Amino acid sequence: MKKVEDIVKLGEEVTVEVIGVNEMGRPDFRRVPREGEAPPPEQPRPRRGHREREKPQPRKTELKAGDLLAGTVKNTAEFGAFVELDEGGAMGLIHISELAEGYVNRVEDVVQPGDRVAVKVLRIDDRGRIYLQRVVRDDIKVS
Repeated sequence: MKKVEDIVKLGEEVTVEVIGVNEMGRPDFRRVPREGEAPPPEQPRPRRGHREREKPQPRKTELKAGDLLAGTVKNTAEFGAFVELDEGGAMGLIHISELAEGYVNRVEDVVQPGDRVAVKVLRIDDRGRIYLQRVVRDDIKVS
């Protein structure tokens, strides 16, 4: 398998094609050969966890700031937890500062992948990214 550095050099302009969208809604690219350049060998299928671009994206427009929803933690990072919402299957981020009322040292101290959580939609930016806050209240049950 070739390294990226074997194909393109820093500062080189390239043309790419979007071949899929990952579970975070970010594009997966494939380099398009220049005129006269041989096409690349058969491209591997998008990595596991990626959706083909023809599949419909979760409908984020139905969500609005203030909505209380349930979801499942799919992944964690140093800066927060990614949650797949039950409503429409959209993916959102709970920033580490929104996981609990007090200081959180590590995301994994509060949530783990697979955990069910109640969340509040804080905002949806112009790129469709969903920002969430973990909600812990006795009147909200997450099963």
